[in-house]
Amino acid sequence: MSAQPLAGSAVARAMRRAIFLLPLLLAACQPATVRPAALADTPAATPLPAPLPPSTPPPPMPPIPGDSAWLLAQPEPPIRPTGDARVDAYRAELFADRAWGPVFRRLLADLTADPAIVAGYDRMRAIDEPAEYVRFYVTPERIAAGRKIYRSIGQGAARPTAGDGSPLELTVALWGALSDYGARRPEYDLLQALVVLRAHDRLRLDTAFPVHDAALLVLDRKVERAKLKGWDSGRMGDVQYSPDFYRRMARDGDGDGMADIWDNRHDILANLAIPVREEQAMLVIAVKPENFDRSDPGQSRIVEAMAQQRMTATYFKRWDGAPWPAAAIRWYGRYTEPFGKDGPAFLLMGAADPIAYRDPYRDYYEGNAERGFVLAVGLLAEAIAGRPIPDLATMR
Repeated sequence: MSAQPLAGSAVARAMRRAIFLLPLLLAACQPATVRPAALADTPAATPLPAPLPPSTPPPPMPPIPGDSAWLLAQPEPPIRPTGDARVDAYRAELFADRAWGPVFRRLLADLTADPAIVAGYDRMRAIDEPAEYVRFYVTPERIAAGRKIYRSIGQGAARPTAGDGSPLELTVALWGALSDYGARRPEYDLLQALVVLRAHDRLRLDTAFPVHDAALLVLDRKVERAKLKGWDSGRMGDVQYSPDFYRRMARDGDGDGMADIWDNRHDILANLAIPVREEQAMLVIAVKPENFDRSDPGQSRIVEAMAQQRMTATYFKRWDGAPWPAAAIRWYGRYTEPFGKDGPAFLLMGAADPIAYRDPYRDYYEGNAERGFVLAVGLLAEAIAGRPIPDLATMR
């Protein structure tokens, strides 16, 4: 009889647990630090939190580009009420700026305040708990549509990738979550959406001047005004970029000199790709929850410590009880129990943070990987690739 690997013995497993838990136990012995309540615990009806205090002085207002004479040469149109007093007041502030006022009077003169923008933002913002994210994003219809696109683009490759080596299933899943693979279209004029959201204190993106950044796209003639369509999130295109992020980071996927994130599939996929190492290609790995008692302060701190540092997958048992493949020794992630002891636990892999920042209804400083958007995109990606995922009924 051949010898069994040491890693399979109960003694070796106990030794491995001790080695892994030693630094966590030491951390658990430290005094607990007081941290602010997680945003996930905030009821949907509670007003949005104020932005975090900036560590550096706020940036200056972006300058008007020198080639904006083509717009300023046009006569100023008559100013019409928007139908919303708060939007009228905020637009008046934009009009009053000495440098930018003439630009905005030409771009926003006939703006209307569609109440559906704020209503849609609030409805999506209310999706806050992991189970709500899974229920909304991981649906049989979205899985089936994603698999069809995955097979079409992958053309039978064993491990198909998108741009920059991103796993194709992750790119496709992100596309599905953000715009249903292009089936859902951004329906608002981007400047309209930004002004309405800003006026109603619903918008805090990665820049202090989102309306100005969108106007720069028009002034620079990077995007035609008629094509500049956005969502009730204040972001634009199939990939839901903020205007500032588009100006700085948008990729040309087919070499035609344009970054068309509305209609060009090559450009859309290029701007959805998240480069990760091959051994970290999965976004989430389902494991069985550890038997920690969260009511015990020491054990609760161990779970918190495991959520802050990378843990190897082979320390845990797979959710489905199957043995780990040999490659799993190189799979590392942060441990989280979004569904408690009765549901699956997960390791959040290396791409978790970049994916968290793509949640269109969360401010960028809220993009912590423990939120449900990462979990939903990861599960959707696994299902699209045809790999087994835990029963969705256990995550409701």
